[in-house]
Amino acid sequence: MEAPVWLHQFDYGYGPQVLGGKPDSDLPISAIYGKTNDGLTWQGHWDTAPEAISGVGALLRTVRQRYGAAGIDFVPWGVIHGRWEGEPRQAAKEGARAALIAKACVWPGGPARYIVDLEPFYHAPFKAFWRNDLGAGPIDVLRFAAAFQANGGDELWVAPDARDPHLTPVSFGIWAGLPIVTRVLPQVCYTDFVKPRTPTPITVRTALERAIDALGAHGWADTASIHPILPGDSPASLIPFAMSELQRLGCSREISFYQRASLRLDTAKAIAEE
Repeated sequence: MEAPVWLHQFDYGYGPQVLGGKPDSDLPISAIYGKTNDGLTWQGHWDTAPEAISGVGALLRTVRQRYGAAGIDFVPWGVIHGRWEGEPRQAAKEGARAALIAKACVWPGGPARYIVDLEPFYHAPFKAFWRNDLGAGPIDVLRFAAAFQANGGDELWVAPDARDPHLTPVSFGIWAGLPIVTRVLPQVCYTDFVKPRTPTPITVRTALERAIDALGAHGWADTASIHPILPGDSPASLIPFAMSELQRLGCSREISFYQRASLRLDTAKAIAEE
């Protein structure tokens, strides 16, 4: 099979040090889920590569020349804050920006899609993720979604940290009730969420079951529209088991892997063999 792969930045997501320097066309990659923005800041603010997304013009060139020409879909994603110091209309502005980005990435006849990286503040030492520390909540979710639709966006895919304590701070239940949200892509990072980092089949099963149970408890019970994100550095031997678990649990087989920079060649081979 082929699967979507997430891209955080071009400068370390591509190059001879990644996947042996192989191009996307030589790998089992059906789509790139590429980061375009962090709130109202373009990803090119941090990404030093020539292809970095620094505005709509750069985004159009990248989507059409790098991916469209190779027949690879590109779905944009970004971090949404909901609130920000000194910006009373943050959520609405982020929704409008997301719609602008989504429309720039549309394939002919396709919907304008945008993936929301939905993670709580985590009380990090820097300003990041959903600003529940500033009171971002249900009204900001609604403002973001309304602005996204008003500016021509068609579909939102939500990618939460699906560990149960992290769903309430991002008002996941409100996102789950929006008709414009058509997919949930839970982050099931079984190589990161366990210590020591030695995942086993039991680790994979537990991580998937807990994510699905948590999503259901917070308002998303449609398992067929759950598209888990698996870790790119997963041991190759666990891919067949993960796929069988997804079938057992009733999830979509259209899963994705985070991220290109950490995707292992043997894992890519295991994906291709599914």
